[in-house]
Amino acid sequence: MDRHAWHAEYDRTESFLGQRLHVVQERIAAALDACAPDPVKVTSLCGGQGRDLIGVLAEHPRAVDVAEGMAPADLVLMCRVFGGIMCRVFGGITDDGIENTVGH
Repeated sequence: MDRHAWHAEYDRTESFLGQRLHVVQERIAAALDACAPDPVKVTSLCGGQGRDLIGVLAEHPRAVDVAEGMAPADLVLMCRVFGGIMCRVFGGITDDGIENTVGH
């Protein structure tokens, strides 16, 4: 499948990618709702076309408070999907390394 056809799956609500997008966007909206009433720094790794975050910011009241940037961040997105399968962003890192990274 070419990349255009693959990304089109996000637009189909019944597809794996469409369902994943909906769940992730719900979680992002909840995280923005929980942030302090200050500017919200967001860092997105492996964000692809940015549908996860951009789709939420299009309608979320905190959109004007969001600035993408580097650490420290209030919200870090570390999602990667490849070929319809959720892949592990932390591919070569031990469990302890993952806990350490997420903890920081």
